Amino acid sequence: LFAPRAGSMPRFGLWHAGTVEPDGRLSFKVYLNPRVHGAEGSVERLRRAFTACDAEAAWPEVARRLQGDAELLYFSMDLAAGPASRIKVYVGHRGATSETIDAIVRNAPGYTRGLARNWIELLTGSQGPFDARPILTCYAFRGQEAPPEVTVHVPTRCYVDSDGESAFRAAELLDAASASAFLGGLRGMARRPLELGRSLLTYVSLRPEPKGPRVTAYLAPEAFAISAARPTFRPTEPSPGSWRSSSIR
Repeated sequence: LFAPRAGSMPRFGLWHAGTVEPDGRLSFKVYLNPRVHGAEGSVERLRRAFTACDAEAAWPEVARRLQGDAELLYFSMDLAAGPASRIKVYVGHRGATSETIDAIVRNAPGYTRGLARNWIELLTGSQGPFDARPILTCYAFRGQEAPPEVTVHVPTRCYVDSDGESAFRAAELLDAASASAFLGGLRGMARRPLELGRSLLTYVSLRPEPKGPRVTAYLAPEAFAISAARPTFRPTEPSPGSWRSSSIR
């Protein structure tokens, strides 16, 4: 269903991902490209994938999320058996504002009006529109009847001056212990001052949970060298004092 045609050059056909849990357990997932044959037919391809995964009951919710300007980007599956296994759909919202994203997710479990908007504006210092790289919403399904877990993915690297700014903005969403662990891991991975570039901390994702928002930071290996800071795309000017100007070294 997702195999590239001979001679075609899609962005990707199949990505693999692995997770090492704190107790040492390993888990794996795959990401598939619904647009492997182009945008036309991608929604029907995804519908057939849901049928193959015995998830037909979840399809109306997915179809509703793919209306308007939504861009279907990725489909992922956990490579594990059991009720905790997920299938996930990633949707891009190019040119959306913080208010647009808030309206899209505000009726999802755990969200309230203004929650996603506040997160996005804290992480980017802007209300948008976000044109450099789209904000993503992800819908994860476990079983036939459970409502989707909805996560907002913010490509912070496109809308701040440096990884240092991204780090401080993300740390504002964490408790003290989690912020310390996050900044320590970031320092350990960085091979340059975080104020020099903005490609190490690529995305920050958020999802509401009973104990507080689940915040995930995505770090790139930076297999290339950075010798100078890149220009920053800012949809609007950030509000004065919206983040602490400090150095993380």
